[in-house]
Amino acid sequence: MTDIVLSREREKKLRTLANLMNKQNDPSTFVSRELFYVFDAAITPEETDFLLSFGTEPRTWEEAENISSHDTASFSHFFSTILEKGLIWMRKNESGEESYSLAPILMGWFEVYLFGGKETPQHREFARRLDNLFKYWKQFNVFPIRNFRNLRQHFSAPENRIVAPAPSSGTRTVIINEGEPVPDQHVINESDVISLIRKYGERNAIAVGHCFCRQWRKMVDEPCAFNMPHEACLAIGDFAEHIVRYNLGRRISPAEAIEIVTLAAKKGAVHMVFHERENIDLPELGICSCCWDCCGILGSYNRGITGLHFRAYYIAEMKNPDVCSGCGRCVRYCPVSAISLHEKKAYIQPLKCIGCGQCALQCPCNAIVMSGNERDVILPLLKTNEVRITQK
Repeated sequence: MTDIVLSREREKKLRTLANLMNKQNDPSTFVSRELFYVFDAAITPEETDFLLSFGTEPRTWEEAENISSHDTASFSHFFSTILEKGLIWMRKNESGEESYSLAPILMGWFEVYLFGGKETPQHREFARRLDNLFKYWKQFNVFPIRNFRNLRQHFSAPENRIVAPAPSSGTRTVIINEGEPVPDQHVINESDVISLIRKYGERNAIAVGHCFCRQWRKMVDEPCAFNMPHEACLAIGDFAEHIVRYNLGRRISPAEAIEIVTLAAKKGAVHMVFHERENIDLPELGICSCCWDCCGILGSYNRGITGLHFRAYYIAEMKNPDVCSGCGRCVRYCPVSAISLHEKKAYIQPLKCIGCGQCALQCPCNAIVMSGNERDVILPLLKTNEVRITQK
């Protein structure tokens, strides 16, 4: 990142903005100069000053206009641009009144900025700097820092929520064996994905947009190894209204949403449900279809960038080992390498299983079943010789 130079004043303002955005989520994003470079690619100095004045409390459109230096006509364009970038999100209260709040960084603004699928020079530069940020984070996977990070993870809350798959009707090496990445994370059965879609479908509150992770990887010439569709992430509730209003995605029917998650599941996706402020006691924001290659969570784990801490509600078990053909599909599709072949039979490591259900879905012999088992699954940072995906 030596080609980027920020003035001291610019860096100071971006640091303050990052700290404000970190107050909007728990857990927060590590603040560093590499993060400021990502901010600098997408946020103008004028927008930075406005966001600093805007602060962390919800505001009405009129209140936002009053803190700006724009007249009414020019403010509408200025503020809409900020909303389209995902830096501020629209909300509605129980009475339907709208308010606007500063977005968190991750999960938050990063995802929304690429949700619309744009690939302008500015978006490509954002993706390049974002990729460098993740590579910078990987530098902290060394002894003894790795040990401290793993220890801290044991005392942290689970970071995201996972839902099992929907029912079925430079150089870079992605190692998929011989064949073809933190409020609660929750693994629930596959029918609940459909229930959630139907719940918001009744309110016409589902929109689809581009997967942040796949868009990012595509723009740094690392396309999805699973060939997942790019337009596969669902926004639900008020968040869907924001996505549609500001041209970040399109509204879809429950039937279309079910088709999207079902196709993604067949290709190997694990469905994650995200909530406001990463808190499962708050309303849902979206359903992501994540693979272990592209995903900023699962992919980062497989690259040795982050560990994982999931709250799992199901566990994979061999129903009848005798029917296992040893084909290895479950091994290839498991997002955390919790399955291996021993004497041509699948062997599941229960302490690593996150309960996503991909093995059961992909098994052609019906040898694996998902059983209820609520627990925390903590997977430490992979060492360099353990990573599943290597890159320069």
